[in-house]
Amino acid sequence: MPSNLPRFTIRTEQDIIDKITYIASEYERSGNQEIVYLIKQRIKEYESEHGQLIVGEDGSISLAKPKILGKSDKSSNSKIG
Repeated sequence: MPSNLPRFTIRTEQDIIDKITYIASEYERSGNQEIVYLIKQRIKEYESEHGQLIVGEDGSISLAKPKILGKSDKSSNSKIG
């Protein structure tokens, strides 16, 4: 059954494709599934550093800034004594 998901075409060297395919087979994934997994991991890393990326209905992207710890938040971790 054909997928209705959007397509994203990349061009890269054959050795990269071969390596991704090999790694994917180790985890019983297709090459495409491995690439999607890697992209999701990178997005997760980016969001943990910079805040959540929010996609609007129109496809626009906005960045929700992470909460910055203030002095009152840090005081609960202070040592007594």
